Amino acid sequence: MTDRTMEVNEGSACGSSKSVTIFINSPNECQGAGNKTKHTVQINLTATGKDLRARVSDLVKIEQECIELIYCGRNLDMEKPLSEQKIVDKARVRVKKIDMKAREEERCLSRIKKGADLLVQRGENFEKTYLKITNEKLEVVEVPEKERVAILTALVLHETARDYMKPEKQDWTRALKFLKFAEEAFGECNQDYIKYIDNNGVLNLDVLWCYMKLEKQPSLEEANKRLENAEMYLKNTFEKNTESDQEHEENSVRKKILFLQVHILWGVLFSYRSMKKEALDNFHKAEKLCDELRLDDCDFAQLRHGGLTRQEARLGLRACGGDLGKAREFIQQRRQRIEQQRLDSYKGKRDRTEVMDVGDSEHTASQTLQPNQATQVCGQLNGTSSSQTTEAADALMLVGARVQPVPAPNPTNVSEADTQERPEDEEALIKEILQRLPANGDSYIDLSLEEEQAVLAQYMTKLIDSETRQ
Repeated sequence: MTDRTMEVNEGSACGSSKSVTIFINSPNECQGAGNKTKHTVQINLTATGKDLRARVSDLVKIEQECIELIYCGRNLDMEKPLSEQKIVDKARVRVKKIDMKAREEERCLSRIKKGADLLVQRGENFEKTYLKITNEKLEVVEVPEKERVAILTALVLHETARDYMKPEKQDWTRALKFLKFAEEAFGECNQDYIKYIDNNGVLNLDVLWCYMKLEKQPSLEEANKRLENAEMYLKNTFEKNTESDQEHEENSVRKKILFLQVHILWGVLFSYRSMKKEALDNFHKAEKLCDELRLDDCDFAQLRHGGLTRQEARLGLRACGGDLGKAREFIQQRRQRIEQQRLDSYKGKRDRTEVMDVGDSEHTASQTLQPNQATQVCGQLNGTSSSQTTEAADALMLVGARVQPVPAPNPTNVSEADTQERPEDEEALIKEILQRLPANGDSYIDLSLEEEQAVLAQYMTKLIDSETRQ
């Protein structure tokens, strides 16, 4: 195969600096013009690694950012001159094509892990996000700091995956990849804490939903295991005694939506296994739940026009069986309950602070944050206005778990080290993590159900058509 030589005219700009010949070897997927994998470049030793990469990019027809140059087992530094990297005449340099999407995913994964750790470490001085998980008796289960980091990492990875599943994106491949990352992170958590929340159940449903959308059939063993796991976690969660009738109604909506997805996925699985009776049985159960959750468009629009958020309107109508008046009252009471919980949480934290600082009560009183200030601080932390972060500050929570609101920094607890300005990259990373978290713990059930109904109709039609042909 004839080598292709490219003259790089850099000698004129570099005086009498030495010019060398470099042999470039590229893998098959990096073939350039004429399907060649071997090339020759003549270049001055005062040129940088970036200069050489630019020439190689022209030869192999790959963007510069997707190329790594390897010489004697190490990557060439893009900023240093070749002379400082021990490049000699007739040196052999290997081209490695970079998968930029994979690299970005690795970078994202690394940032999420580091960000979760930073957010929890803010803790003692900033009264960190406290993952308040309750058991089946509604008793608070204390979570150690190490476990908070693990759970928060898993939660952010799950939410990142769900972001790719949104109707406007529907990037099922990337969603599935981050779901697997989240699954690995949940696997590192202590199961004594994880068993009280339904995140694992929802995650298994999401994985199977991505398989279905990608038309990838998991093994029957995997599909069975995931659906059984999902049902176990969901049943454990919804068997908890609720604190009020209103919370019971809210949980009823959550349960219906999640089990709607469970029945659809069981139906799809049975369809693939040619178990038509079992498939139809699950699809009929899913249809019944769809009917119970269906919304009247006019009532929904009326509630939205009256100042309710999209999520509030859906939740209110579904919790109240479509009764417009009851839905308004339901949401009003829900708002009052959330606000009272926020105030109670703030009061409890303030009382604890005052006990700790009893020796300096005047100083404490002068610096204690008021509730509206707490919301403003949360807004600054998230990079949003106080009005935009009220709901986020009150409702940052694990799916299915009971979690206290995101607390504001308390100046009386800030150490001297934390009074200094934190590195900008840490602040940016913490802000990124907070933005990845759901503003409300019920965001995972804020669904129009159009996609679920479409899947249901598609598979029901297939089953009915197959029976007709027989």
